[in-house]
Amino acid sequence: MLCLRRQPGLHHHGNWRMITSCIQQASFLSFPGSAAARRKQFTERRIMGFGIEQMFDVVQDVGRYQDFLPWCHSSVVTSKGKGYLKGDLVVGIPPFVESYTSNVTLVRPQIIKAESTRGKLFNELIFIWKFSPGLKGKPQSCIIDYNVTLEFRSTIASQAANVFFNQVVRAMTEAFYNEAKRRYGPESVPSRKIEIVGSNCSSDDSSEGPRKF
Repeated sequence: MLCLRRQPGLHHHGNWRMITSCIQQASFLSFPGSAAARRKQFTERRIMGFGIEQMFDVVQDVGRYQDFLPWCHSSVVTSKGKGYLKGDLVVGIPPFVESYTSNVTLVRPQIIKAESTRGKLFNELIFIWKFSPGLKGKPQSCIIDYNVTLEFRSTIASQAANVFFNQVVRAMTEAFYNEAKRRYGPESVPSRKIEIVGSNCSSDDSSEGPRKF
């Protein structure tokens, strides 16, 4: 589910040419290293001014990722059944492009889990979305817990990702939230992050830690 279409806002968070160079170089270098050294994680909890069903529908709409997610060139649902779907995605920053299959488990409306393996750069890519009720008296609100785990094939690729990983994932999460606004209109309450305590795992904000999934 990691889809990367360039957004103007991301350019201001770092040197885009440096990010692109790091990705390209990492794709050709493959020193395995330990699994811990090759693993990246991102965790965020956010209250949203949209209902659980609404946000679930946005996230499960894999076939339309190419229309609203950053750097996603193609997203095709190849099979679908009760509680699951499979999608083929093409993502990346030319000339580096990654193609992979995402196996998605759907537990409506509480959980969406997408798992991908055998990418050119990664051994494993896992996305977990958890949806829970929002503010009391605000049925059109919900709390989203979002976790990304990415294990690169090489330590060098993982080190290169230090330059851009949080920025790219943050841009992607914002794209989901912006798509919800486009589909459903103004939020019932302002979207905001909620601090997650009791964890040692990094997120895009050093004051926050991960929730155990």
